Parts: sequence; structure tokens; C-alpha cells
Amino acid sequence: MRLFLKHLAAAPKLRPDMIYTALGIMTGTSCDGADFAIIKTDGEDVIQHDKCLSVDFPKNLRQNLIALGQEAKQKGLENLAENHLATVTEDYTDFIISCLKAHFSTQNIDIIGFHGQTILHHPDKGLTVQIGDAQKISNVMDCQVIFDFRQADMQAGGQGAPFAPLYHKALLRRGNCPMPAQFVNVGGVANVTYYDALQDVLLGWDTGPGNGLSDLLTQKFFNQPYDQNGELAAEGVIHQDVITRALQHDFLQKPPPKSFDRHDFDIMPFTHLDPHDAIATALAFSVETIIMSDKFCEKPPALRLISGGGVKNKTFMNLLAARSACPVMAAGKYEMRPDAIEAECFAWLAVRSLEGLPLSAPSVTGAKYSITGGKCFTPAA
Repeated sequence: MRLFLKHLAAAPKLRPDMIYTALGIMTGTSCDGADFAIIKTDGEDVIQHDKCLSVDFPKNLRQNLIALGQEAKQKGLENLAENHLATVTEDYTDFIISCLKAHFSTQNIDIIGFHGQTILHHPDKGLTVQIGDAQKISNVMDCQVIFDFRQADMQAGGQGAPFAPLYHKALLRRGNCPMPAQFVNVGGVANVTYYDALQDVLLGWDTGPGNGLSDLLTQKFFNQPYDQNGELAAEGVIHQDVITRALQHDFLQKPPPKSFDRHDFDIMPFTHLDPHDAIATALAFSVETIIMSDKFCEKPPALRLISGGGVKNKTFMNLLAARSACPVMAAGKYEMRPDAIEAECFAWLAVRSLEGLPLSAPSVTGAKYSITGGKCFTPAA
């Protein structure tokens, strides 16, 4: 386990003017690829958005990451084959490094925020595992890297997720959005941020499987990584009886704070359906979990802003709009970058880690107190 837990002491501030150029790297539970984004920030406000891009995983790496997550869920972390874990971690890290070397120069970058790839998340056991060799990235790129963002929150009694709400709050303030506003990030897992600036209320929780189930069904039935633009789902018929049964899942009944592992939901309830119907029904189920979670908001949201891969799925966006009592729009409508928000978030959190600022909110994760976190890796001499 030393491969991804080794760390160095936190480094001193890098810039006397407290404005940092930070690069964030995020690979989400959809296991479809890596997002990279550069922002300028003081750890409170977003001063400027700079370069961003997304790079798809090679097919073998995507399959190996998904398989490793499934194995960790079934066997437990302690029973993972050490060589398998080490090999996938190395391949994943080398992919991240190849993208950085091809697309970025770190000469003008003060800090890198590297989330890593989540392979296991068991908040009820105080366990979350993100793989990746942050020391190797630091050495190759000759830049400090902040990694392992979630552990401190979990040690303070929190869920360790979701971790984006503080950043969403900063974006919503900057965008002058109607309040209360809801951010919905749709990756393999979907999570919401609820923010009411008038009452200074910030909440957040995982809602359900996001794109995760429809992605797995698309891979199973059509040998494609995901349902591009929701075209396969658009040809299917939604089976409401299947959705009604699926909504009885224990997780969906629990009040926040709550988060879950991508593999807590599986495709079995949908596999007996026609392939197009299965994907359509799984996608509609994800939508219903978002609508169902509105009961945890203090007031009905006046706006839903959507980020993550779900923005590109037209069928998902149409279903969510049809089921929502408020406007639903991509975060880009408010001059945000829907595909880059999570990568930006970890750039922003890296700066907050350097500054000793909180990375999560107790009202979101359930931690007993606000706490900073992250571990700083410096280039080897």
C-alpha cells in the first residue's frame, strides 16, 4: 500500500502575493478519461480560468480500472492482489504523466492538485482509496503535488465526499445565480450541491448512480464505452415498474450526509430488458434519484446547473428537464466550464491545502469540524 500512501510534510506558501496558478487533475468514477484544468486562485475566489482539456483512457486502462474497483468491492482492499494493484496504479500514473508532458508545461504552474482514481469508497467503514503515484508525478513534472484530499475529512468523522460543494459555492457566488441554486454533477456517480446565499446554507450529497449504470449497460450490450449523446437511450422505452423497484434501494432512503461507492448499484435489475430499454430505464432511474433527493433541500431549487459527463447526454438532460419544477441548464450557460469543473475544483483545493484552509464542509460530509487536508509531495532532490 506504500505506493499511494507515502507522503511528505506540507510545504510553505509558494507565492507571496497569494495568487496561485494551479493545475487540477481529476479522473472520476465513470472511468472514461482524465480532465485537466488550470485556474488562477487565492484559494477563495476564482481569479481566472485558463487551459483545460479531457483525454480519454485507452480501452485496456479503462477496463482494468473498472475491474480493480469491482474486485476491491467484492474482496476488500486487504485481499487485492498486490501486483495487480501495483500494475494498474503504475499504468494509470504513466497515462497521467504522458498527458501532462504532451499538453502542459509546469514552468509557470505553482501547484498540481491530483485527485487520483477512486477504487473503493466505504464511508461507513471510514475508508476511501484513490490510487496514483503522486511522488512520481512530482518528480517527472518538477512541481509540488497535493494528493490524498479525502482522508482528513474521514478521520474527522465525515463521509469524505462529495468534495466539490465548497468550490461550487465559489462558482455560484461568482455567477450571480438565482437562489437557492443546485449544482448537479453527473459522472459515474451523481451528486448535488445545494446553496442558498440568502440564508448562507450549503448542503451536498451523492444522489445515485449518475451515468454509471447506463455506461455499464452500453458496454455490456453494445461494446461501447458509453451512450454517446444518449442516442441509444433515446431509442428505448422506459419501464416504470423497474424504476419503482430500484428506488427502494436503502441508500436512497437515507438522509444526508451520505456518499457511496460506484459499485453499490449494479445493472442486474435492468439486464432482462431489451438493450435499448435497459439503457433508457437506467438513465431515467438516475434522473429519478436526483428528483427524489429534492426532499433533502431546505427550499425547492430555483435553478439546476448540470456539470460532468451528463451534460453531453441529451436524453438525460431532456428527462431531467421534464421532471424538474425549475430551469435545468448546463453550467456553461453561466460562463462555467461543465467538463472542467471537477478538475478546477482540485486545483482550487490544492491551493486551499497549501493555505491551511478547509477542504470540506461539515454540513456536507458530516465531519465533526472543518478541517484542511491533502498531502504535499515535493520533487525528489
